[in-house]
Amino acid sequence: MIGIALSKDNSYHNAVKRGPSELTFDGVDDYIETDFIPSSENLGQAFTWEFWNYYNTVSGVAGSHGNDGSTPRFYTQVTHRGILRVAIGDKFLDLPSDTVVAGKWTHIAHVFDRGTVYTYVDGILVNKLVDVIYNGHSTLFNMGRGYTRSRHINGRTKEHRIWTTAKSQQEIIDNMNKELKGNEPGHLRYWKLNEGAGNNVREYSVNTSNRKTETVYGAIWKY
Repeated sequence: MIGIALSKDNSYHNAVKRGPSELTFDGVDDYIETDFIPSSENLGQAFTWEFWNYYNTVSGVAGSHGNDGSTPRFYTQVTHRGILRVAIGDKFLDLPSDTVVAGKWTHIAHVFDRGTVYTYVDGILVNKLVDVIYNGHSTLFNMGRGYTRSRHINGRTKEHRIWTTAKSQQEIIDNMNKELKGNEPGHLRYWKLNEGAGNNVREYSVNTSNRKTETVYGAIWKY
């Protein structure tokens, strides 16, 4: 899995498709609450969660998305010095400092495959966490905040995708810079966050019954 090397010139950051404006979070109280519960019943024992983040700062504890930390955990956040915390199932792990940095787009993907969590940053495997148990109901998935319903992101986020398949490194690389349709096999939830205006964002997966829009709390659209 580690054998694929990517360019070091930020080409993946620069290649992100940007909309006319982007949803911007203030790091204080902005967030989006969805109706999705990342339970083991909904996700099974093989799934992928991927998204793009742009951090205005990586100091302090911020940059969080996911559930509120209830088991099974389903959240990620940035702590001081760019340390990325991965919290899936019954475990969490802090990756080395400067795993993510401020001032550029970063693609993050967490892949759970029957007890093992693989974390990719810009398509590169940066960690493998083993003997993880993912079982239980969990709590609502949020974007812009996560653990304890706090630790809000100061920056931007987009292209949150949740799959009921364990994506390979090559699949992540092949699709990370593409806007998808939402009808791809295994696509459980998909928030593009590209509306450009308004207080609602759409969930695009065709696999969602009673598709709905999610409410944006506080975050604003900026060019």
